Amino acid sequence: MDNIAEENRMIPHAADETRHVGPRDLGAPAVSSGFFNKAQNLVVHNPIMVDNSTTTIQNMISNGKTVLEHLAPYAEPRAELYSNARHPPPSCHEGTRARTRKRLWDWFNDVERDQRRERQSLPSQSNSERLTDDVRGDLTMKWLRGSAGTGKSAVAQTFAEECAKESPSRLGAVFFFSRANGFNDHTRVIPTLAYQLAVNCLPYKLALTEQLVSDPQLLEKAPPTLFKKLVVDPFLKVQAENRQPVQQPYLILLDGLDECHGEDHQCELVEMIAEAARTYNVSLPLRWLIISRPEEHLKYVFADVQLECSVEELLIDGQCREDVRRFLRDGFAQIRKKCRNRIPQGWPPMDEFKVVEKMVDGLFVFGSTILKDIGNRTYDDPVHRLTTLVSFLKDVKVTGIANPLEVLDKFYTCICDNISEAQFSTTWRILAHLIYMPGGYGDVFSPENSAQGLCNFLHIDQSTFYGSLRKLHSVINIPEPEDAGKSPLRFFHTSFRDFLTDSNRSGRYHIGETKAITEVIKSMLFWCEIDATHFHSHHGTVRFVNDIYYNGPLPNLKWVSAQNEKRISYSIIRYSTSGTRPWWLFRRLASDNLDDFGLLLRMKDFDFRYIAIEDEFDFFKTFIAWLCKQDHLNEVIRTEPTDEIDHHLLSYLDILLEGRSKRPASLSTVVYDWSLGGLERPFEYLFLGKGPKAIIMCKGFKYSADLIGLNANEPSGAPLLHLRYRLSLMDHRPIIPPSPTLTDGEGDLFN
Repeated sequence: MDNIAEENRMIPHAADETRHVGPRDLGAPAVSSGFFNKAQNLVVHNPIMVDNSTTTIQNMISNGKTVLEHLAPYAEPRAELYSNARHPPPSCHEGTRARTRKRLWDWFNDVERDQRRERQSLPSQSNSERLTDDVRGDLTMKWLRGSAGTGKSAVAQTFAEECAKESPSRLGAVFFFSRANGFNDHTRVIPTLAYQLAVNCLPYKLALTEQLVSDPQLLEKAPPTLFKKLVVDPFLKVQAENRQPVQQPYLILLDGLDECHGEDHQCELVEMIAEAARTYNVSLPLRWLIISRPEEHLKYVFADVQLECSVEELLIDGQCREDVRRFLRDGFAQIRKKCRNRIPQGWPPMDEFKVVEKMVDGLFVFGSTILKDIGNRTYDDPVHRLTTLVSFLKDVKVTGIANPLEVLDKFYTCICDNISEAQFSTTWRILAHLIYMPGGYGDVFSPENSAQGLCNFLHIDQSTFYGSLRKLHSVINIPEPEDAGKSPLRFFHTSFRDFLTDSNRSGRYHIGETKAITEVIKSMLFWCEIDATHFHSHHGTVRFVNDIYYNGPLPNLKWVSAQNEKRISYSIIRYSTSGTRPWWLFRRLASDNLDDFGLLLRMKDFDFRYIAIEDEFDFFKTFIAWLCKQDHLNEVIRTEPTDEIDHHLLSYLDILLEGRSKRPASLSTVVYDWSLGGLERPFEYLFLGKGPKAIIMCKGFKYSADLIGLNANEPSGAPLLHLRYRLSLMDHRPIIPPSPTLTDGEGDLFN
């Protein structure tokens, strides 16, 4: 509380016209050479103050922003300890993993070091043993590793919560990676840690402010520079200048490092931390707990830093099996309590409990999944469900499977088997989009950010959506309808996502990337066409991405309310049509040698007249490359006119070019040719689409961005001038009436 009060005194009150100013208000140290040194009860009107002794005078402000406001856009709040995106987080069941948590606590509090020093004082120890203890006696890094499903994240969450409770002033920062839920961007890790450290440590916050004031572009730097400037240097400055030096180290916890995007980035994080620990061991008041699966590349990188890092392993041993047994026993007791009117005394039978216990074999995620499945309200009969599962597990036992993860895969298969044939295609679509939909960017929010948004993006109704997921409550966190507008679908554990994306494990339930991305593209094309034909048919020309704007609620949304219809419509439109989508997604299909007749058939019927394209062909060329490969009969893409519409399009192009030389593009080389600029060569064209839905695209070569499209509406007036300017036929941009704003005149879309 003292730190909070101190910080509040140091924040400038710009709106106050008169303030009482004392030395503490300036954030100065106890002894200062500033111009208010030892002054008290001074009244200053409209003050603008500069303390030349320290740049903290600007009081966490650069360009009017506090240091936290500077960091916030670069941070990932969803990865924090108590974030709503992780609620409810995994945690250790009471009494489980107690020894591991005790060892972590001893490490954090230097108990291991003290014990080593006691052993070193014994005369019987050899010099070599003492040297090893000296080197390893004050390790500031610990790697907690364990295979999938052993409860690593539960240990991480519980240990961090215990630290927050027992030593709240020493919990520095945490980052919980999640590949399945999209908070695994390596560029956000260091700003997120810095943000939390600034909240939890006032002296660090002041030192960090000085860094950001002296270099306003610091947050745009590469991770190694960020780590040095945002984490290491501020703490070194705090310790060196003796401004409230940190007496006990802060805990920084990174959970799920193996889920961070890119193996190289994972290793880079470890190496940066180890280098800091090696160089500033005594001066840097930080202890790093890194938690992950024992992936091969991580084993190698931790082996290289073993002098700085100790290792703790979550094993499936006798103690772990006893912990899981307790977890299962208490879990069944909870189910019995909730359904006491339908469950007999003494349930579950000991023989059935022992079958479950033996097959779970110490794997927490397996036990948790079984309890969720038996307690699933959609079955409404825990007794029968347990009996069914026991029969299944006995069959698995007969096969003699040794690896518990293989048993887990069998169990996931059993869960998927319960999805009806009639519903499975919809279930598959939902899961495919959940796994493979690209995330949003900038102000573009992905519809998958809410279950209701995803439901509408897939153009299915609420009943179908929930009906298709009703057998998956044990593996997916499915929000209630009243929460679905703000809460997304989430996998309870990455292992189910991994199971679905590995054909060797999931078999007929496999969700492959190519097929899934094809479905995502089809969904985007559906909304592109809806948006274009309902709101942009007055344009008369092909649009460009910077001409996109919001016109009103989309028609025929399946599940919206008056409160969120505009927000969901805006999200779908922006996501499906902005930033060169869906065209750039075809790059993820280009390497596939299989003909995709379903998607090609969709393109044959697609209305290209009012699409939005990027003026840089590079963003469109992967779609053209895919189309040239798939459209063997040149029904969708061609260079020669095939009907009256095509001839009209050619004549409109002549009007636009005013007699300048043109020629058909070569489809065999168009992807390369149309990426060029700075050339003197004729304009080239090709046709996209069929009949009245077709357009003609034209490429100029003065600049690489010289690309336009025409539809069957004869261009004239301002649009014609605009297209000539885009083909570099005019030296100056024509004056074009401004497009409507991003609202429809009814105020903020998100109200």
